[in-house]
Amino acid sequence: MTVLTRERQSHGVAPPASGGTRWAWRGELMPLVALVLVTLIGGALRRYHLGQQGLWFDEADLVIRAREPWGHLFANFVRPGENGPLYTLGLSLWMRIAGTAEAAVRLPSALFGTLAIPVLYGLGRELRGPRLGLIAASLLALSPFAHWYAQDAKMYSLVILTA
Repeated sequence: MTVLTRERQSHGVAPPASGGTRWAWRGELMPLVALVLVTLIGGALRRYHLGQQGLWFDEADLVIRAREPWGHLFANFVRPGENGPLYTLGLSLWMRIAGTAEAAVRLPSALFGTLAIPVLYGLGRELRGPRLGLIAASLLALSPFAHWYAQDAKMYSLVILTA
């Protein structure tokens, strides 16, 4: 084994010429430029008409619960059937900063949905390379279901991001 290692080291591959380095750098840069473009498009779609519709029942219920006192929010962590208590706590903090308008309450979900696009690219790139990463990121950016959940004031897009 050591003989082979020494032999490989002595007959190592020569470094690529400067022209080859340029093409290799360009080959790595192009997927990243495409990823930025796909992420910007996905983010714009998730932000488009974010506050146009009123809150539906589940969103309004979450906003009401997020406005409760801190002690009650922390008590809900152990209550059976509580849906997303950590997200409710985070939304409570966010609402103290941004307010309770429809767009403000939905903005964290839109941001989580947008952040999921490059994260999925990274997963696809690790599995099969940049091409699969770009395909996966593009599908998530344009997916109507991902778009719907990213415009919902619930924890669904955070689940997509963390999954």
